[in-house]
Amino acid sequence: MKYQASIMTKLIFVLAIAAPASPQDDPLAGDTDLPNYVRLSDQIAIAGQPTDEGLKKIKKAGFKAVMQFRSLEKASATEEQTVADLDMAYAYFPYNGIDDALVEGFSRAVSDPSNKPIFIHCGKVNIVTGLWYVYRVLNDHIPEEEAFAEAKELGLDQPKIEQAAKDYVREKRSLASK
Repeated sequence: MKYQASIMTKLIFVLAIAAPASPQDDPLAGDTDLPNYVRLSDQIAIAGQPTDEGLKKIKKAGFKAVMQFRSLEKASATEEQTVADLDMAYAYFPYNGIDDALVEGFSRAVSDPSNKPIFIHCGKVNIVTGLWYVYRVLNDHIPEEEAFAEAKELGLDQPKIEQAAKDYVREKRSLASK
């Protein structure tokens, strides 16, 4: 019985910090300036490419930092300046597949209290949800199937990114078991 209580306590804690907030709780949910916006917790939100107006709404909602994951040719050329003008921190990680630099940058960003609340985006939400899957498995130790279902629910629907995220997790787990 003590063992079951411990598992239940951990499950409640994980759900409390990582489960997406209810859309009714977040006025930015469904906003066309923030495509595919989802609040993962009170400290982390993700979306596709925001408009400049969307970034202003992010600032007004109290976010301190913006992180962009896109390929060099698709990255917003003006976003860094817009974010700076709004007095928020900004980081850009060029996407060319899921690798250690990308995962480490994402993990640092979502773990660093000085960045929070943080808004993280890519083009549509696939890269970010792929990285969220990796983070949940490797950092939060969520079972792969559960983390993958969560990422799918959050918007992961690009098979190439799905496979890259799964391959990365399997590679890291394989290395860790040696």
